[in-house]
Amino acid sequence: MKRSGLLVGILFVLLLELLALATIRYLYLDRREAFLSYGYNEMVRSYQSVLETYELFSRAIFNETINKPAVINLMQQASRADRQQQDRLRQQLHAMMQPSYQGLLQNHLNQIHFHLPDLTSFLRMHRPAVYGDNLAGVRPALVAANKRQAYVSGFEVGRHEGGFRFIFPLFKADAFVGTVETSISFDSFTTQLRRRFPGEYMLLIKSDLTTRRLFGNVQSRMVPSPFSSSFLQAPITDDTHQDHLSSFEIHKVAAALRPAFEQAEAAKRPIALAAGLESSTVSVYLLPLANIEGTPEAFLVQLNRDDKLQSLKEGYSIAAWSASLVALLGGGLMVSLYQRARAMSRLNRLFHQALDALPYPFHIIDARTYQVRVANRQAARGLEHPEGMTCHALSHGCAHPCDSSEHPCPVRIVLETGAAAVVEHSHYTENGEQRIVEVHGYPMQDEQGEITQCIEYAVDVTERRQLEQQLQRLAETDPLTGTANRRRFYDVLTVEISRSLRHGRQLSVLMLDLDNFKEINDTNGHDTGDRILSRLVALLGDVLRTSDLLGRSGGDEFLILAPETDAVEARMLAEKLLVAVREGLRDPLAGQVSVSIGAATLLNGDGPDDLVKRADQALYRAKQYGRNRFEVDGRSL
Repeated sequence: MKRSGLLVGILFVLLLELLALATIRYLYLDRREAFLSYGYNEMVRSYQSVLETYELFSRAIFNETINKPAVINLMQQASRADRQQQDRLRQQLHAMMQPSYQGLLQNHLNQIHFHLPDLTSFLRMHRPAVYGDNLAGVRPALVAANKRQAYVSGFEVGRHEGGFRFIFPLFKADAFVGTVETSISFDSFTTQLRRRFPGEYMLLIKSDLTTRRLFGNVQSRMVPSPFSSSFLQAPITDDTHQDHLSSFEIHKVAAALRPAFEQAEAAKRPIALAAGLESSTVSVYLLPLANIEGTPEAFLVQLNRDDKLQSLKEGYSIAAWSASLVALLGGGLMVSLYQRARAMSRLNRLFHQALDALPYPFHIIDARTYQVRVANRQAARGLEHPEGMTCHALSHGCAHPCDSSEHPCPVRIVLETGAAAVVEHSHYTENGEQRIVEVHGYPMQDEQGEITQCIEYAVDVTERRQLEQQLQRLAETDPLTGTANRRRFYDVLTVEISRSLRHGRQLSVLMLDLDNFKEINDTNGHDTGDRILSRLVALLGDVLRTSDLLGRSGGDEFLILAPETDAVEARMLAEKLLVAVREGLRDPLAGQVSVSIGAATLLNGDGPDDLVKRADQALYRAKQYGRNRFEVDGRSL
């Protein structure tokens, strides 16, 4: 009996030990998966943020310096010219684009590359001496942009490893005259990405693509990737930076994760893994990079020593060894329970340490009462025990949950939709500075699938929003006059035409330009011309209504969008504008300056180009009949 009882006791203790070890391992794997998932999502968000920033910057460069009549006309001539004429036009284009290209290099974009409609390279700003080669066989993105005659962007393996391309079509009126590309290399892209999400970045390229696309000298330095036999990459060197891993460590990590990587590659899915080194743990994130057709061509690999994962691993080891020691000592049920409680306490402390290491406020909130169950140091705001307070009291000092357009409640949205929610709040610091905060909410469900708690964290996105607004202004505004640029004017005109036709309302467009402006510029210099343009915009603004839109079409030519305005009212408006210019536009050097105006009113079936074209024809008649006058399109009367 005693021996049987002892055996039962030993078996009971061992059973409890196995249960404890399984529980600890489950918690460890669950937390590790959560850390890896979070890290991967942060890396992807950083990747997307850098890519969106460069796409916005490329659009701004295109709209402000490339998509101009001088460049378009030159490309149209080049598409029809012989080789000798093309050489002269290429030199003109190179000189024209050099200032913009220098600014582009300062922002880490690597090139501006012009192509003719037949996919022949016309001008590489980074290698102006190399041209005339047909890129159809090595540049699928360019082939797609040429075929669609539309904007194309994305990753592509090129002749120098891989990069991110932004390809814009060029049109003269409706005629397609070529394309222009801005791009950023993988190395430059990851340099910017490392500033947002530190780590070691590598590019793995499919082996069959290297022989078809890479230059021979680039192919010769590519080596088999330690992650997979199907990929090649640049040699791993022992560069030094803060988050550096040696080549030996990278190969060791790759060897450990190679089977998992090859499975992920075969399934064409992203992957987040962890591998242990001697005294550290490395997180490895692999993001498939697909071309514009959606076909994966490469993998972005990010490796980073992860202190959180290492701490979690050490916590697991401590907990496992503690539980094993309890079993070996056989201290009885109470001792075993005590040791397990201590192990869970360590894991709980490790959990809170990991949360406190996050650089932004993090809460776990009761979805019914809005009470805070867990809060990290950033969210506690100096309070020792924030648990039990409501989230709105802790975050905003409010007695009631957020419920306004400026402060939508993410917890409420999560409860209503059953899905994750992202909202923006506007906060003000003690000195009155506005900060824009992006609040993320994620549901937590109980065993029955009911949402009982909500994870919430907040990220300050003020600088990102300011950059986006600045880029938006650059993309929509003429830099000299501050008026809407041609793209912005046509966007608004399209919307207004649709509204006018839908509600049966009138709409007119006026086109205006300065008389003899070229002679003014040639005689008095461009500074005088710029001064006259700025003065003209001020005079027009004094006459126009707040509902009207003034845009610069190019050079000294302006467009005016006048909603709720029929042909008679358009005539009256043109008369007022002529009077205002005659009375107010006199320059110290150029003397009295006049304008000519053409007006057209919306007809059924008109699109933006039709309406502007009729206003342009009326302007042409005003010029023919002596300038310093206006004409109204005959069909509008």
